[in-house]
Amino acid sequence: MQRKRDFVGYITMGKSTDNLRIRWAEKTDLMKLQKFFSREYNPRHIFTNKKHLKWYFADSPGSENSKFLPAVIAEDSSKKFVGFLGALPVDMWIAGKKYKCGWYANWLTAKEMRGRGIGMKIFHKMTNNYELPLAVSFSNVAYPIYPKNGWEKISQYTRLLAILDPQKAVSIAQAIYPKKNADILKNHNFLLTKGNFKIPVSQLKIVWGIPQRNAWIKAWPVIKQRFGMTTDRSWQYISWRFLKHPFLKYHFATAYDLSGNISGLAVIRVEKANSVSIARVVDIISLPQADYSLIKSVLDFAKKEKCAAIDTYLTFAGYIRAFKKFGFRNGRAWPLYLVPELFNPPAPYSLNPIRWAMLAKLDKLPKNVMPPWEERHFVKANGDRDRA
Repeated sequence: MQRKRDFVGYITMGKSTDNLRIRWAEKTDLMKLQKFFSREYNPRHIFTNKKHLKWYFADSPGSENSKFLPAVIAEDSSKKFVGFLGALPVDMWIAGKKYKCGWYANWLTAKEMRGRGIGMKIFHKMTNNYELPLAVSFSNVAYPIYPKNGWEKISQYTRLLAILDPQKAVSIAQAIYPKKNADILKNHNFLLTKGNFKIPVSQLKIVWGIPQRNAWIKAWPVIKQRFGMTTDRSWQYISWRFLKHPFLKYHFATAYDLSGNISGLAVIRVEKANSVSIARVVDIISLPQADYSLIKSVLDFAKKEKCAAIDTYLTFAGYIRAFKKFGFRNGRAWPLYLVPELFNPPAPYSLNPIRWAMLAKLDKLPKNVMPPWEERHFVKANGDRDRA
């Protein structure tokens, strides 16, 4: 990763005598970053794990051959880290053209240094580095900062969920919401149905396993044309994002046509909490003729794995319609939100809409280049929503 300037000098913040340096992080900083996150979050936070930190920043596409990390840090005169903002660099296809994008991750200022403008200096240095800066999931404090600095809302995840085993779904919901009537999840109105449509006869073959590299390289340029805006899922990206994850195991459903060409791919992970499992569809990309076959195969997989439920986060209108035809329902509505989105550990679901909003700084893009909302395709695997 090339940087115009690593060093921007020492600065004095307000009336403070603390000399601070705002700079790009380097791979040699990884150990100090572990300590910083342990101090500011807690010793069990995922970014205190060196393997995960290295995979997420040092090995990400575009960073693997650079001494720099896609992250900006603030350090005091003793070289103690007091601020951080990372980004996941990816290419984004918008209206047939590729743009350099950075998904923001873990914007943090040390507790004793807040209120001095450090965070905003880090924020602006990061923003200036990408054609398209992007962020998803916000706190009530952070959200207003983005619009004030020219960011716009570009999308909102829809959570779709299907209950497969009501008894298991009730057990995990009761553990998180002991005062709510989780038994309502047994009501047949909330169970997965087969839908009210006939699945078209398909000549596609669904193979569970890693997609063939050369077949994917050939297929992706064709598949990506379906979307007005989406992450560039090059083989390098697929390999880094799913195959090289240091801890998580992903399952792949690949649709092949009769000629052996790939028509689509779905990526699933199974999360466990105690004795209950839930399947997450973290990515799906396909030609229209492969949608139903992939979704049906994913449902069959989740049932075989004895999952209590299966969910997915989507923005593309075509996929939202397809999943709903199979009986998936709004996972943010009562009572389905009782089935937790977080299993590590299980946690209550946030009903705040900014939790799944997406914001972007669009000033570097050509005017009117953004496609209609329903053509923008984002999934849970994008950004930092499915990293641990």
